[in-house]
Amino acid sequence: MDSYPGNILRKFFKILAIFALFSCSRSSSIIGTWTVDKINFEFDERKSTPEMIRQLGEIEKHNTLIFKNDSIVHINMAAINADYHYQISKDGTISLKPSDHLISNISLNQNVINTETETPIGMMRITYKKH
Repeated sequence: MDSYPGNILRKFFKILAIFALFSCSRSSSIIGTWTVDKINFEFDERKSTPEMIRQLGEIEKHNTLIFKNDSIVHINMAAINADYHYQISKDGTISLKPSDHLISNISLNQNVINTETETPIGMMRITYKKH
């Protein structure tokens, strides 16, 4: 019976180690440079022209997300060039601190990062791949 508390502690540390490995592998797999793979626009044609959307696509295709470590990401976009703290939730949602109003949703899903940005003329969705 005197080994019973030891067994509980061993089981606890095994579970903790598995959780730590899962957490590290997810955050370490995101580290690196992510570049634009696809851009999808859903714009109100009454508020924009095809030429305006084409020009916006040309600008946005140069965006990069550089995950420097397990807590800092450098965002380089047309309107943003700064470092942010980030966290990844279990469902893959990436939250930024300070919160950035320009990017409404960021998520990691099956080795791609998806962002959604609401603009005055419609929704812009960008998919990033790691390079």
